[in-house]
Amino acid sequence: MPHVAVVLRHDHAASTSGDREIFTLPISDLTTTAVLATLEGRGPRRFPIDVGDVVGPRELIQELDLTLPKGWQAELPPAVSAVSAFGTYRSEYAQNGRVLHVMRRLRGNTGILPPDRIGDLIDWLKARSKDDVRFIVLRRS
Repeated sequence: MPHVAVVLRHDHAASTSGDREIFTLPISDLTTTAVLATLEGRGPRRFPIDVGDVVGPRELIQELDLTLPKGWQAELPPAVSAVSAFGTYRSEYAQNGRVLHVMRRLRGNTGILPPDRIGDLIDWLKARSKDDVRFIVLRRS
């Protein structure tokens, strides 16, 4: 199972905006707004859906642990969970003491579904797209 770890040491990893700092998440955005727009723009589907072509039989986990300066607090977005025949998506945002923790997990399924399940695919992609978090706002004490 591949595992990649990175240590970032930077004296100023966020951008100042008024009395807040804006931290750009260095992990991938797993939303699929372009695919969603394409699917919503098409008419009724005529052919079966190969579930394995959506995400595939794989699991992608991205985690970030960032130690904040003393007294800093993250404004956390809500977690997102989306489960369907096409796969499972979960995100978590938490701060424990000085450590900001961000996790995104995407696991795909396999199989063949009838064309009329396209609405289920669209609903799952919409649910995943609620996690369009690219930045975390940080407050200094």
